[in-house]
Parts: sequence; C-alpha cells; structure tokens
Amino acid sequence: MTQAKSTGERLTKIRKSLDLTQVAFCQHLGISGRSLTRYESGERDISNDELRIISDMGFNIHWLLTGEGSMCRDAETDSAASAELVVRTLLNWLQIEKLTLSPDDTAKAVGVLMRMISQQPAARTDQEICEDISRQINALRPLLHA
Repeated sequence: MTQAKSTGERLTKIRKSLDLTQVAFCQHLGISGRSLTRYESGERDISNDELRIISDMGFNIHWLLTGEGSMCRDAETDSAASAELVVRTLLNWLQIEKLTLSPDDTAKAVGVLMRMISQQPAARTDQEICEDISRQINALRPLLHA
C-alpha cells in the first residue's frame, strides 16, 4: 500500500496547488468527501473516472501514479507527454473493458507500454502513437485480464 499512500500524498498536493478545500475538490471530481479522504490517505485507489478528470484539469497522471515527471502536463518533456498519452489511452481501454487496475499495476503497465513505444520511430503524430499504444495494449490483454 506504499504506492497508494504516495499517490494519495500527490493527490493532496494537486488539491493544495489548486488552493481548493476538500469540499471544493470533491465537487470538481464529483465524489463524496469520504471518498476523497480515502484517496488522500491511501486507503482506496483512485478510480479511472477521477484520474481522467484530474488529467482534464491539466495534471500529469503518470506523475500522480508514480511520482515520475512533473505534476502539470504543460511543463512536461516529450517523454512525459508520451507517458501521459499512454496513461490516457490505457485508462480509456480499461473503462471500455470494464477493468480496474491498482496504481501499482497501472504504473507497471505504463512502464511496459513506454518501453514498447520508445523502440518505435520518434517522428510520429499523437494519432499514430495512440494507435500503436492500442495495439500494444491488445498484445498485453491476457496480462491485464489476469
């Protein structure tokens, strides 16, 4: 549960960077105060829906889950931007498949996918990268369903 606690601490850092109370942050996320308290304390993993909302707010989900990179997407390097694209594509796929991964397993899947796409040519559009990520996720399907 160490990773989840760290994720909770980073979630608290995001909330405080927005200068929001727990109540106001809950309203942005569409969750109860009890859920936010559990997320921030590490008692419960952040759901894919909340991760998507936090990403839409401009935050780097790869950083939130792993502590790697910068907190905000606009300060990312190309590598971190690729990681964010991997995370968003993976979260969308998980939602479609109605699967939930723990933050640790999500971070591992992102790591595997990042290694796979880093071996591809660098000059590609986001659409090409998304298609490649989708192919790689489908190749990992048996592991993600396990």
